[in-house]
Amino acid sequence: MNENRQYITITELNSRLSSLISQDKILNDIPVVGEISDIKIVRGHMYSTIKDENSSIPFIVFNIKTYQYIPNEGDKILTIGSPNLYEKTGKISFIAQYVEPFGIGKLYIEFEQLKKKLSKNGYFKEIYKKPLPKYPIQICVVTSKQGAVINDIVTTIRRKNHLINIDLIDVAVQGENAVKEIVNGLKLADEQGYDVIILARGGGSFEDLMPFNAEIVAETIFNMKTCLVSAIGHETDFTIADFVADKRASTPTAAAEIIAFSVLDLITEINDILSNIETKINLKILKAQQKIFSRGKDIQYHADKKINNCFNLVNNYIGKINILNPNNILQKGYFKIKKGQQEVFSVKDFSVGDELKITGYDSEITAEVIQVKKRK
Repeated sequence: MNENRQYITITELNSRLSSLISQDKILNDIPVVGEISDIKIVRGHMYSTIKDENSSIPFIVFNIKTYQYIPNEGDKILTIGSPNLYEKTGKISFIAQYVEPFGIGKLYIEFEQLKKKLSKNGYFKEIYKKPLPKYPIQICVVTSKQGAVINDIVTTIRRKNHLINIDLIDVAVQGENAVKEIVNGLKLADEQGYDVIILARGGGSFEDLMPFNAEIVAETIFNMKTCLVSAIGHETDFTIADFVADKRASTPTAAAEIIAFSVLDLITEINDILSNIETKINLKILKAQQKIFSRGKDIQYHADKKINNCFNLVNNYIGKINILNPNNILQKGYFKIKKGQQEVFSVKDFSVGDELKITGYDSEITAEVIQVKKRK
């Protein structure tokens, strides 16, 4: 080995490389997009890897707990930072100064944050949810007239019910104007006095459903007077509108099934009600008849008793009257004597020569007093 040959040490090499990297303004505070993997938290710092389809680089976030958003394994993120060479090992890492979710990840974080906020404010509480009418007749569907959603709802309802009137308010359910049109459509429907409103759209990606995750849509639904059924996307899709709605249907078709009461079932139910009413009326009539019959027997008993009492009382009076009846006395051999017009009750009232009228039970005679013999 030629000791006179010029060379640098590894320390000097790494120091020079570190200096070149740190002095390169293009590499300072650059935005980078990538997927996070191999996450380890050590003493409050996050050590991981950020990668794309072809390359990767160690990724470090110091004091991770001070960040509002903490990445999870597999998250796609947008980060701002600078590459750094650790001189001791010669290993290059990307040191982050800012981290946020990227694309759908960012949308999902915003979704969760809004969901948490609205839940805290009581938007999802059951006490504020209006009951679904049992027999709605006037309904309105707020959706796009394009596509299969409105046709599916109408077809499903008509299989069971031809009485329900179905109106449509056409709104954009995707794109930059969707939120405004959905809000205006809901407010318009709420003013018309419908029994139920359906807010619907077909399936789509998480990004496609974002208009139904807007805070102003949630506020509009929460303040509506009319019962609202949400029917957005597929069964596995959940939006903020679903959580605020009075009733959530897994699909637009399911919403139609929930609302469309069966006319045949209603007729059967009405007939059953009428039959029960008839049975109850007949039972009441029978009870009334039995009561009247019972009361009649009771009245008859008391009437007979009173009549018998009266009859006995009359007979008693008749007996007393008969006892006092002069004819009955005369029948026993007694006579009534009159001197002139005066009845005579004592012998001392008689004088010889008096003309007397003697009345018996069956006849009357006239006599003259010949002799008066008084008792001593």
